[in-house]
Amino acid sequence: MRAIFLGVASGKNLTITEDTVIAITTTLGENLDTMIAIDVEDVAADAEAVRIAILAGHG
Repeated sequence: MRAIFLGVASGKNLTITEDTVIAITTTLGENLDTMIAIDVEDVAADAEAVRIAILAGHG
C-alpha cells in the first residue's frame, strides 16, 4: 500500500527514488526500524511504476 500511496500522491513528472521513500517515511514519523522492515528499493520501484502508469493514463 505504501508504494501505491506514494505513486498516486507524487508529482507526476518527478521520479520516485529510494531517497523519496526514506524522506516520506521519516516525515510521517516512522523510525529506522520501520525502514529496515520495508524493502525501500522495492517500494520505490513499485511507486515509480504506479506514477508512470498514472502519467500515461493522463496523457
